[in-house]
Amino acid sequence: IITDMNPVAESLRAAASASGSVDAVGFQGVMNKHGLFKGQDKLVQGLFKSFDVNGDGKLDVREVTSGLSIFWSGSEAEKMAFVFAAYDDDGDGSVTIAELRAMLTSYVKDSLRALSAAVEFAKEEAEAFGDDPAEEALEAIKQETADGNKVTAVEGEGGGVDVALSTGVGKVDVTVDKGVLMAATPDEFFQAIGGAKMVEELAGEAFAKYDKDGNAVLDVAEFTAWASETVIFKSIADVLS
Repeated sequence: IITDMNPVAESLRAAASASGSVDAVGFQGVMNKHGLFKGQDKLVQGLFKSFDVNGDGKLDVREVTSGLSIFWSGSEAEKMAFVFAAYDDDGDGSVTIAELRAMLTSYVKDSLRALSAAVEFAKEEAEAFGDDPAEEALEAIKQETADGNKVTAVEGEGGGVDVALSTGVGKVDVTVDKGVLMAATPDEFFQAIGGAKMVEELAGEAFAKYDKDGNAVLDVAEFTAWASETVIFKSIADVLS
């Protein structure tokens, strides 16, 4: 008998038990209810696919319990295989650089979400009190950094702002014009700071280091070597354990 389930596990079990199964929308709803993986639609879709063993687009209680039991009592290899399946979008047993980029993009955008909210609030405050919106946005970013945000920004020379993005899978730096800090949404901020280039670099570094046989895909062993050094795997394991 499974006892002492965490809130996420309990919600998944309850959702599946109430109507006999939970579909992808319901699965997403549980994640949203607990404030998890916001903006990481690709990851949530992948996790749902990993749970959906028979591929019928629904999770019954047995599938939910079976998937969760991997994180409750499975080996590290079993947990990693479960996460690997979430990244393996087409189910061919390997992760391409395109599949890794898709996951990293959603992860990076999620790391920008709190930052974007802080910038938007700073803009409203600046407009209300007649202050410089860009200056207030920079201060908001510094405050988020102090609170442990993954993005840091410091004013550089010539009106530029040096932005460092640390994602748990690598760190990249870019200098942008102060005006881009006025971007309000994660998507806009992602574009303004060159997020696509950042993700390209992170994915490229991952493949350069872990694609040991040079076949342009990561197998389970190579993916495990990469994931074990990132915070992404730990964040998923912590949510479902």
